Amino acid sequence: MGYGNQSRQTLTVHEKTADNLGATGDDLVLDITQPVTVLRIGCLVTTAIVGTGTIKADRRVTAGSDTGRGDGDVGTLTMLALAAGKILYKDVRVDLNPGDQIVFEVTAAATSGNGRYFAEVIARDEVAANLTDMTASA
Repeated sequence: MGYGNQSRQTLTVHEKTADNLGATGDDLVLDITQPVTVLRIGCLVTTAIVGTGTIKADRRVTAGSDTGRGDGDVGTLTMLALAAGKILYKDVRVDLNPGDQIVFEVTAAATSGNGRYFAEVIARDEVAANLTDMTASA
């Protein structure tokens, strides 16, 4: 039996309403504020998923702008029938930098279902002065 990385941090947002997996479009945006390596992306199912579909986690290289935005380059989740309380996940290994964002997007909707997205990351050591998208305040 293998063991996971104990220094993982989970990035998520607890919204009042879970994201609708039965409709296409952008759902959650996670801001990256330090150099990290994404090790896992996933979705905590809050209302059972009926049918199949696809969720892409895109890397947005400039916060708030889709210029240069990737297409599932952080990872892709293939939805399948899952009960509430289950977690759909995919192990990945993607480096992200401060100023990047992860955009979770349903590209092929399931028949129905709701969930909350997350990303598990580990910090990468780097001096802030070496990061082009970070500027120290006076």
